Amino acid sequence: MSDSDGEGVDVEKQVKIVILGETNVGKTSLVKRYCYDEFSRYYTQTVGADFYLKRLALPGRHEVTIRISDVGGFEFKGSMLPNYLFNTDIIILMYDITNSVSFEYLMVWLNEVTKILEKRPMVAVVGGKCDVEHHRNVKSVDVKRFVENQKVYSFLVSSKTGEGVSKLTTVFWNWWPPIWAYP
Repeated sequence: MSDSDGEGVDVEKQVKIVILGETNVGKTSLVKRYCYDEFSRYYTQTVGADFYLKRLALPGRHEVTIRISDVGGFEFKGSMLPNYLFNTDIIILMYDITNSVSFEYLMVWLNEVTKILEKRPMVAVVGGKCDVEHHRNVKSVDVKRFVENQKVYSFLVSSKTGEGVSKLTTVFWNWWPPIWAYP
């Protein structure tokens, strides 16, 4: 049936999200929780990058295709990082709340992004593994300082339980005006 018959989607937009961070912080687990609502306890290191798609139907007969690039932690030194970042709308810098070194490296990742891209896209800092808050090694005050100094957004998520994952995506759509800027 055609759009003139009252069915279908009027406008489709694409959003590219790149998720960066050190190895073993939960980047792939977050993407799989978001895209497939699944979690695995088994760790498989991402080599290079993995790519995911998720389609969302939004109010008003609009559809958004989300393209997610899950970049392996060792890609910081790789020559492909500029390719992964090309035309990025949103960058997620992820750290593990139980691993202070993973948080310290966020600034290194952000500096690299700034060197590669002329215009910095929306950036969110995401602390993973919030289901083990009792093992936290990254101080909340340090996260708050980083977020304020770098003018980025901050979230806590648990890919294991799903906590915070839907909030993260809901807030993106409220912050990111191009999604709603339909002609």
